[in-house]
Amino acid sequence: MASPEPPAITLRLQVTKGPDKGKSRVFAADRVTIGRDPASDFVLQDEQVALSHAELRTSGHERGLILTSISSSHQSTVVSNDRILKLRRGRPESIELAGVAQILLGLSVIEVRQVFRSDGPPDALLDASPASPRDEGPARHLDDSAREHIVRRVRDAPDHLARHISAGDRLDVLFRLTRQLNALTRLDDILERVAEATFELFPLASFFAIVVPEASSAGMLPVYKRQRSGTGSAEPILSQSIIDQVVDRKESVLYVRDRISGGAASKSIVRANITSCLAAPLTAQNNLMGVMQVDSRGHNGLFTYADLDIFVVLASSVAFAMERAKLSRNIYEMFEAFVEASVAAIEARDPTTAGHSERVAYYSLLTAEGVNREASGALGLVRFSAQELTELRYAALLHDFGKIGVAERVLQKPSRLMPELAQVILQRIEAHRHRRHHQIQTELLESLVSKGRAPTAEDVAGLDASVKVMHARMSAYRDAILRLQRPESSPLEADLLLVAEMEAVSFTASFGANEELLYADEARDLRILRGTLNANERQHIESHARLTQEYLQRIPWSDDLKNIPCIAGRHHEKLDGSGYPGGLVAENIAPQVRILTVADIFDAVTAADRPYRKALSAEAASGILTAEASAGKLDEGLVSFFNRQIVPSLGPSLRRRPP
Repeated sequence: MASPEPPAITLRLQVTKGPDKGKSRVFAADRVTIGRDPASDFVLQDEQVALSHAELRTSGHERGLILTSISSSHQSTVVSNDRILKLRRGRPESIELAGVAQILLGLSVIEVRQVFRSDGPPDALLDASPASPRDEGPARHLDDSAREHIVRRVRDAPDHLARHISAGDRLDVLFRLTRQLNALTRLDDILERVAEATFELFPLASFFAIVVPEASSAGMLPVYKRQRSGTGSAEPILSQSIIDQVVDRKESVLYVRDRISGGAASKSIVRANITSCLAAPLTAQNNLMGVMQVDSRGHNGLFTYADLDIFVVLASSVAFAMERAKLSRNIYEMFEAFVEASVAAIEARDPTTAGHSERVAYYSLLTAEGVNREASGALGLVRFSAQELTELRYAALLHDFGKIGVAERVLQKPSRLMPELAQVILQRIEAHRHRRHHQIQTELLESLVSKGRAPTAEDVAGLDASVKVMHARMSAYRDAILRLQRPESSPLEADLLLVAEMEAVSFTASFGANEELLYADEARDLRILRGTLNANERQHIESHARLTQEYLQRIPWSDDLKNIPCIAGRHHEKLDGSGYPGGLVAENIAPQVRILTVADIFDAVTAADRPYRKALSAEAASGILTAEASAGKLDEGLVSFFNRQIVPSLGPSLRRRPP
């Protein structure tokens, strides 16, 4: 006689939460009853479980299982695949389960696993591992009278998530979001895109929020909140109790509010009318960066285990993107501080040009942004990207960086002669005055002695006249030196003649040595026609452009800022090749450099704080730019645009600072 066919299904029931935690049995049967009645197949000690609570039976087709609620006064909650369902009180109710399910009966959570003949021998279940310790189970009571169910995920491994997240539209959304986040560095852009993807991933979601630790306290501060369109206009309320659980345990949470049995939910959950919630820590390098939360409100439905798995993956991507954005922000702030410190160092070495770099940067950006709006003419073909505008701004701020390598005596030379040297020359004039006065008296006395006569009134009058002429000449020398020390004025021809005369005068000093009244290098500096620098000093200070490029090239710039050294170092180049340091011609001078050059010249001649000349009006400065453009030194179209569009917008004081 043939042996009977073994049951088609083998079940393993294991209690993962509750008074019977750890209890496990394997059944090779088509029907299993659960309850406190000793006659039940699977007996529980949980006082909140009915004597005959529920039964499990085959569904009549492969890989199908039916859970039926037997008790009319107790409720069951089932988590199966991606659904959370309730078998309500008051009437028997059934639900079809998949191969693995979680059943919540009273305080107990029972994990049901099915094995079919095609999966292997029934004995395999006897050695099955207990439920994963990462799942505490969906039955941690917040209150004895409450029915709020929470599932937690603790540091889920990627392979686990990969098994639980099936391919499909949701996975496509995650991959697309990851690619998009890789291209974003601004936190606002990241949060906006994450919110959009979250509502796409979770159709039940009503509200999305991210909170971060508040620096001034131990609490959490919302940095982003967003409601799904059409779900209400009132200011949404965050559930502080759920956030606190995530922060305290560093765990992801699936929260389900049992609205049927009622219970004492936290005030924030009740006020927010939260039905179900997903919350996850945003962790980077073991540091909590914040908490991400999405919830359904009103009667929008419940999230599931599968939703939690998706949300954990999403939170991981968000945390990485936020950390990268924070790093980018820190790098940006550090670089901004470096630029600010560099400008401060430049101005500390040359206080007379304080504010020059900021103004040049402002004028340059104003011009470049204006050029971007031009629709016709040669400038209508020129466009600057956001990256190029950023490069121009930094290059303008750092265009005088090389001045840190210029000697202070040259950089801060206030007049044609250094003040202390001018004072020495004036002392020589006074010494010569006294020596010449004594010499005139001695010459008259020696003449009278040789003639053997006493001085007459005529002799005295002649002496006085000679002394007066001598004093007038010495005073003329002194006044010429003082006038020539004022660099804002061009040398007078008469003063230049006096310089030549002084250069030819020598006298015997008090210590007996012969001394020049004015030495050749001093006379050379007094003949400077414009500014305060002689040829050697001008060559030295012009080296700042070359030094700017050399110093800035030592910085490891990112690809989007790599042109800063060249732009900054070429701001004194002219289109006709007469500029420095490279003597470049038009085709080798980039548009950003041309703009920077115009802005630099304009501010240099209109700045009111230069000691060696008076500030020019905007009209006069525009005239200088026009003349330079006509001579082929500056971009004529750019100068015309600058004079026509930019100068009128600056205001009468021309001291407008960057906003």
